Amino acid sequence: MPVKIIIVTLVIVLFLVSIVGILYPQISRFAARRTYRKKVYKVLHFYAEEKDQLLLNNALIIFPGERKPVIFDHILIADKYVYVIKDVYYDGAIYGNLKDPSLFHEDLKKKVEKIENPLYVNAEHIAKLEQMVNVQPDARLFVNVVCYNKALLVQDGLKTKEQGLFFLPVNELEKTIDAAEADNVQPISHEKSERLINLFKERSERIKSELHIRKRN
Repeated sequence: MPVKIIIVTLVIVLFLVSIVGILYPQISRFAARRTYRKKVYKVLHFYAEEKDQLLLNNALIIFPGERKPVIFDHILIADKYVYVIKDVYYDGAIYGNLKDPSLFHEDLKKKVEKIENPLYVNAEHIAKLEQMVNVQPDARLFVNVVCYNKALLVQDGLKTKEQGLFFLPVNELEKTIDAAEADNVQPISHEKSERLINLFKERSERIKSELHIRKRN
């Protein structure tokens, strides 16, 4: 092989290696985010299959008086409660007050930005779900759950597993739901569970179908 070809080949290889090195952090974070989403799904899917419970993922619901659909990452209808689960992924750390509409996110470069409090947003969506299915908040049927990636650094004051309110890493999701299901409360009837999941599923599928038609047109 001529010397020129060898030199050109080495230059190209070094260039590609340097590009991969520069982009590796972004590629790694993208892969971690995808893996995390799948992990949350697998935890819930396994739990629902094991306990013979009902699970709906990526549900779209448009509430009365609104035009934009709300995306529900996961709705798990278990024996005692309906878990409305929002999964979030952040690099770095978050801190703030869970009672506030906003929290603070510090990324890996120490840059701080204000972000929506996912528990606060999820609570607003749950309130609309309660109205839609005519359930009083005092019934405590719905549980507000926000699940985050294990590597995220979270201020101690933000971690919570109160009744009806969970803010926890994905590795604690299954055992926390299991513990909540041990509560001494009246179980949800099979008829009610089926009615709820069918209502959510039918509305979601109709909206997805309408959005698909609009996109095609």
